[in-house]
Amino acid sequence: MTATGRGDVFVWNRGDRPQVIGCILTGPGDAKKRLAFQEFHLLSEDPIAPTDMQGQFRWAPKDGLKLRPLEGAPEPAEAPALRLAQMRELMADFSADMQAESTWELRLLRQPLLRYQPKEGPVVDGALFTYVWTKGTDPELVLLLECRKTKDGRKWFYAPVRFTNREVWLKHREKEVWRGAFHREEGGPESTWIYTTRYLATIPDPR
Repeated sequence: MTATGRGDVFVWNRGDRPQVIGCILTGPGDAKKRLAFQEFHLLSEDPIAPTDMQGQFRWAPKDGLKLRPLEGAPEPAEAPALRLAQMRELMADFSADMQAESTWELRLLRQPLLRYQPKEGPVVDGALFTYVWTKGTDPELVLLLECRKTKDGRKWFYAPVRFTNREVWLKHREKEVWRGAFHREEGGPESTWIYTTRYLATIPDPR
């Protein structure tokens, strides 16, 4: 997080694969007060059951996360250590930008936020890589990268996971492959989108 922002990131798994990523964070408010927020993004390929969230609203995503084949990627290695090295090489072909006061190039953290290797199912290996703003270590975009079994053998797949309400976009080998527009929550007590962020409360500053 930044010098003025504080928070923690959490991942919820089902079996050995992540299903939801979330963050609870605070930022500066008025004198001796802090503003508390929460944000969540679905990582499951299928929608989850509606969930009552803190802040008196319900999160009921209608769609799951859509993974894309990573064109031009090499065949995944057999050894897990070599696959991790491949993942880092594959990530070097991606870049991410965000619109704040101006356009900011986000910084990739080379160490995955999470690495997982399910024992069952189509996923052989996977990781969550994070892009952060130069002002701190608050994740603004997460990239899910997975080695999966297919009818044609093992292949690499990816999915962008927004973690900001700002406009953010992803490029692969300098070509834009995904863009998330500025995020504004749906009106009412229920959010049906794959990403949601909400104000929680104003709390005393503990300092």
